[in-house]
Amino acid sequence: MDLNGYTLTVNGYASMYNWVSYINVNKGKLIIKRDFSISGIGELIMVNNEDYVYVGGSFDFECSGSNLTAGEIEIKGNFKQRPYNSGSGLTVANFTPKGSHKVVLSGNSIQTVTFTNPQYSSFATLGITKPLYSYEISSGVRWNSLLEVKPIKINKVYTDKPNYQIKNSTIVVTAEADGGIDKLYEFWEYNKITGKWRIIRPYSESNSFSWEPKIAGEYIISVHVKDRNSQASYDAYKYLSEQFVILDEPLKPVVINSIIADQKSPQEVNQPIKISVNASGGYKLLYEFLLFDGSKWMVLQPYSTNIVFEWAPLRKGNYIISVHVKDKISKNNYDTYKHFNFSITELNQ
Repeated sequence: MDLNGYTLTVNGYASMYNWVSYINVNKGKLIIKRDFSISGIGELIMVNNEDYVYVGGSFDFECSGSNLTAGEIEIKGNFKQRPYNSGSGLTVANFTPKGSHKVVLSGNSIQTVTFTNPQYSSFATLGITKPLYSYEISSGVRWNSLLEVKPIKINKVYTDKPNYQIKNSTIVVTAEADGGIDKLYEFWEYNKITGKWRIIRPYSESNSFSWEPKIAGEYIISVHVKDRNSQASYDAYKYLSEQFVILDEPLKPVVINSIIADQKSPQEVNQPIKISVNASGGYKLLYEFLLFDGSKWMVLQPYSTNIVFEWAPLRKGNYIISVHVKDKISKNNYDTYKHFNFSITELNQ
């Protein structure tokens, strides 16, 4: 059997025995969802870095030989090496990986590793996803190197530009991740107008992507990361911390055109006074109303889309009313402000 770059998936058990069983992975993938046993005259051949064998259960190896110099065998269950019995004698050195070949034991529960002939058969690189003491490894089992495979974790996702840009701009999105063996990165965008996700860069080895949005709108960017041979659609994901606003044209500066009170100063206490602001520019404006009573500033209304605030002063005094305006996508405390004075008197008796 020569996979020749293709993937063969068996959704149950697989057993190859009692005939000539040569399996050449040959830049392909052999996926066995449950137990896999191979015995008899034959050979498992993995000589390319792309070669991959996945065993969702236990793997029993009892064939006459192996040619394992590259690639990876991932096993979720137990591993057992047994010699091949030709009838005229035993072949004890039948599982003998070399070079960059890896066997990764990635099961969630305790996995046992048994070599009937550990003095002749061994691992090249043994990969473990749990502490070594979590495995039950028979006496004498050897490996040339031990690889501790940690879960993939995305530490951060960031861009080289602020979170509002003109359409057709080039925005470099980068993800920094740890863990795994050979990580791949996939980039997605969510258009808040259409309500749909789409892949903007399929999985590749590069952890950066040059995004060039063509349509104005609000976007969420997500990065999926997986090990090259992972059977999951992703092993980890992370959103860009801020949504991206893509504009048709550059924003105009935020300007307060006017602040108007519906009552003239002075007014008596408890008299409702509506304060209205008219501003322009920016993308989506937010408004904050503040009051200075002569000793301290206080917020009458936190930032919101409301352009009117009704103030009913409880004490007489000379006040300063201030309005801060900022763009929704601005990182400033305010983009501009204006203020005016207003006096409050006691009720006439």
